[in-house]
Amino acid sequence: ERNEKNEMVKYVAVPEGSDMPYVEAKYVYDENGYMTEIEALWYGESYTTEKITYNEENNREKTVVEYNDYDMVEVDEMEYTYKNFDSKGNWTEREVRKKSYRKYGDGNIENKQTVVTPEKREIIYY
Repeated sequence: ERNEKNEMVKYVAVPEGSDMPYVEAKYVYDENGYMTEIEALWYGESYTTEKITYNEENNREKTVVEYNDYDMVEVDEMEYTYKNFDSKGNWTEREVRKKSYRKYGDGNIENKQTVVTPEKREIIYY
C-alpha cells in the first residue's frame, strides 16, 4: 500500500500456498519524505521495530532496531560517522558503530558487543 505521496506505508508478503503472512510491515516517514520508522511482524509472532534519525544534512545519524522475543528484547544501535563525500555531497566513506545488547523483562541488560565497521561506496553518475 502507498500513501498520497506514493510512499510505501504497508507491505505484506504471504508465501505461496499459505494463509499466514511471512511479514507484515508498516512504514512511517518524516515531513521530508525520509523513512523514520519500520514496524514488522514476522510469521505472526516475532515483532521488530526500527527507528531512524537523520542529521542536518539528511544523512542517517542513528538506527535502533529492537527484536522482541517473548521475555527479552534484542537491541542493535547503529551510529554513523561520515568521513568523506563526493563532489555532489553524497557520502563515500562512513563508519558504523554497532552496539548490540539484550533487555530482559525484569529490567536487566546484558551487553553483548560493540563493533565498528568502515563502509565505502562508489557512486556512478550518468
